[in-house]
Amino acid sequence: ILVNGHAPRTSEIQFLGPWTSGIAVTEVTGHLDKLTSGTNVLAIHGLNLTAGDEDFLVSPTLKLRPSPASENPLLDVVFDDDPRVLVPTQSGELTFAGKDWNEPDFNDQSAPGWFDATYGVGFDTVGSSPVAPLIDPAGDIETEMFNVNPSAFMRSQFTVADPNALSEMRLNVDYDHGFVALINGIEVGRANVPIGTPAFDATSATASGGSAEIVYDRSEEHMSELQSLVNLVYRLLLDKNKHTS
Repeated sequence: ILVNGHAPRTSEIQFLGPWTSGIAVTEVTGHLDKLTSGTNVLAIHGLNLTAGDEDFLVSPTLKLRPSPASENPLLDVVFDDDPRVLVPTQSGELTFAGKDWNEPDFNDQSAPGWFDATYGVGFDTVGSSPVAPLIDPAGDIETEMFNVNPSAFMRSQFTVADPNALSEMRLNVDYDHGFVALINGIEVGRANVPIGTPAFDATSATASGGSAEIVYDRSEEHMSELQSLVNLVYRLLLDKNKHTS
């Protein structure tokens, strides 16, 4: 893995198990000068195993640490508004007015099909899924997604006054069964998704789910770059007994 053209030190990347074969856990692309002063956008493509699978979940949290890191705690980011959600029926719904769904200036208020929800977004058709406690009543999208499409798309805006004043960002995603996360149109992490850009109706690689934590912080070695990725951590908490193949 190269980070802004550098090979990270061994201590900079940690993979915390357990691991399951067949999961494409991470794909980091492009330069990671993600955050801008003002409005930023977290976009997530959540993927289920099938359109008729019994449960689904995407529930992200974002934390920022001001500089210097030794003197400041991680602070929870409050999204500007509830997430906007789309369960598309065709690929054309992922673009509007010449913009892709994950771009910062995509207009999810005017684009057809998008609706308000609340994290955690998902559903539980049987009422006994382990993800059920993480689903907000205002985030239940069973009607829109179950037996319609294994993929759902989410966008959330958040405000950053000065990205250069930050030392660390942590994105944690509780998910079932897979996700791709992007910030300002740049992919920052994925779990249980095959390599490449997933289609509008893509499915997860396996039935696994869990929690993925993605950590970025600054280091003196990379301070010449606008943004530096120093540490990438994924933590997968897999419920091995939840699904059968």
